[in-house]
Amino acid sequence: MNLAEWRTRSPLLEDLRDPHFAFLEQVATERSLDAGETVFRVGEPANRFYLVTSGTVALQISGGSRPTITIQTVGPGALLGLSWHVHPYRWQWNAVAVEPTTLAEFDANAVLSACEQDRELDNALLRVIARESGRRLQNVRMQLLDLYGRD
Repeated sequence: MNLAEWRTRSPLLEDLRDPHFAFLEQVATERSLDAGETVFRVGEPANRFYLVTSGTVALQISGGSRPTITIQTVGPGALLGLSWHVHPYRWQWNAVAVEPTTLAEFDANAVLSACEQDRELDNALLRVIARESGRRLQNVRMQLLDLYGRD
């Protein structure tokens, strides 16, 4: 899959060295989703990760009898799926297409295998995951302040 246009527009790809970018481009496939289609569900094996190339995906949580809540939406250029690189390799969220969406899908097992052989690639991807995790945690924190921080 050709990811050249995303090289400077995505936190997943922007800091990668040429060989690492070429590897990810080689293992990427395109996936199209209709509005309302599920990308992944809580508890399922996290054996893929994604780059949103068009559309919007909602990250959701559900708790027993409570309704599903959208915590965040991500759009073009966003990394979707962080659990693929963290034991126990299970999704911690639901991800659902809000509108027709196209994703670059990466085989996590192939990438993890490459990371075992190439620590520089592994470190680069871990930096992206850590940065995105921190950003998403900050977004949830702000939502909680909006919800509960008022007197």
